[in-house]
Amino acid sequence: MAEKIPDIETAFNDRDELYALLAPELKKQTTEYWLERFRRYGIWCAKVNDYADVETDPQVVYNNIIQEIEHPKAGKIKVIGCPIDFSGTPSSIRLPPPLLGQHNEEILSELGYSQEEIEQLRANGVPLIISDISSLQNKNVSCCKSVRSSAVPQSYSG
Repeated sequence: MAEKIPDIETAFNDRDELYALLAPELKKQTTEYWLERFRRYGIWCAKVNDYADVETDPQVVYNNIIQEIEHPKAGKIKVIGCPIDFSGTPSSIRLPPPLLGQHNEEILSELGYSQEEIEQLRANGVPLIISDISSLQNKNVSCCKSVRSSAVPQSYSG
């Protein structure tokens, strides 16, 4: 393999070929086997966790990163907790994640749509679930700037 991939630059430029060479070999042993072997030779490496691994990771469990909350429609769900926790002011999850489209009317209003235009969209059978922000560009609104500047409105009371 050293003949095909003589240096790091070549490895980067030919990474698809390198992957094709390595993948079949890596599948022959466990992740733990390869991690131990790579570390023995001073190769920086780490396991890529799947969701089940993350949920049971000792540090995630100890720090209570994944929390279970009650959702009004979905029942009990697991969510990521606040990454910062202070002993004097502990964090908490106040609200469940929004339902799909739950805030669309507010967002459309903040982007400059009048209540009449929103009602017209609804009357025309347009589902008010925004999946493509580019569809709003016909309003001559710089969407990214508007969304960023109004992500948390000044009047937000949470």
